[in-house]
Amino acid sequence: MEAQRVDRLQAIIEELANTKGAKKLALEQTARIIHRLDSFSSECKECNQFFIQLEEHIAQLAGRGDQLTKHDVKEHTQLINHLTSHLKERHNLVPKGYYIGMYMAFGVSFGLLFGMLLFDNIALGLPIGMGIGLAMGSGMDEKVKKEGRVL
Repeated sequence: MEAQRVDRLQAIIEELANTKGAKKLALEQTARIIHRLDSFSSECKECNQFFIQLEEHIAQLAGRGDQLTKHDVKEHTQLINHLTSHLKERHNLVPKGYYIGMYMAFGVSFGLLFGMLLFDNIALGLPIGMGIGLAMGSGMDEKVKKEGRVL
């Protein structure tokens, strides 16, 4: 992709950030998706098509200005979710904090189980499991960040 198109989309997103209802649009995530689609578009035809679709969608949102409706926000959210799922499945990217959340849930589950079985005290197993899950999840998130696979 041309860097001009990406820069133009970034400028439009910055303008949209100052409008009413911009928080609902997840513009920071949209900007990250734009960069990822741009980097993969030369080797992935779907990413190229998605980039064009996102470009048209953002231009449409910018044309509406402050008159964003619930339908616009819903359509934007659906598009972002669709693009995110493509980037996850085809390019093995993960959202920020993905592994912390996953390992924290596993840690709490195993902490409750082992707390009940080994210590006969759920309250003791819970923080131990949570701490282990947090440590493992943080380590995995750092590894993915170093590999450049964070969405």
